[in-house]
Amino acid sequence: MRAIAVLALVAAAAGSARAGEQAPVGLLEVATQGVSDTTGDKFEESMERALAAVNVPVVRSKLVRDKLAQSDYVHGCSFGPCLRAVGRATGLERLLVARIEGAGKSYSVVVSLVETKEGRLVSQVAQSCPVCTVDEAITTATRAVVELITRREGEARAEQEVVSVPDDQARIARKKRHVRNLGILFTSVGAAALVGGILLAADDSDGAGAMVGGGAGMAATGLGTLLLSVTF
Repeated sequence: MRAIAVLALVAAAAGSARAGEQAPVGLLEVATQGVSDTTGDKFEESMERALAAVNVPVVRSKLVRDKLAQSDYVHGCSFGPCLRAVGRATGLERLLVARIEGAGKSYSVVVSLVETKEGRLVSQVAQSCPVCTVDEAITTATRAVVELITRREGEARAEQEVVSVPDDQARIARKKRHVRNLGILFTSVGAAALVGGILLAADDSDGAGAMVGGGAGMAATGLGTLLLSVTF
């Protein structure tokens, strides 16, 4: 489902992309901190699918590293003249360098697009997401990167462009409403089950205990979810 969402987000960019395949973009590095080991792979997969939709091939970081293994590339170089070695070894003219950090429910994603002729920063996406999942942070950053890469030369606002993705207050409000509604639903269903169990118990019916226990548990979950909604 997330992959479908990403493709939908870049549909507008696809309309303005060139009809033919564009020059490939290489992923030089995806550094991660405070997130799972699979986050980097998720980001690369997201970028690969999204850019494929606009006819931009992506060279994954593993393949880039393999090509650099026997070159004069200095490990750790992510900008400046030292990137010329990457261009010579891979033939790539554009590279993406990404960093994803997480702390609790807060994530930050910084993605830099650099060229290999001089190692110059072409554009950059900087995103901070205080209340979201890592997948949502990756999706938002992916959309912004695709828009930058597919923008025609005449549409660029500056040679060096930094796009800061602001906190989406509307999205946070929607998530808060969603969590609150779930809390109300669980509480209501749990309360109904609890009352039904009590009525069954009064008639000495089988299963009353299970219904009372299940209803109480669901009602407690609902109340907990409602309390969670006020922390956003």
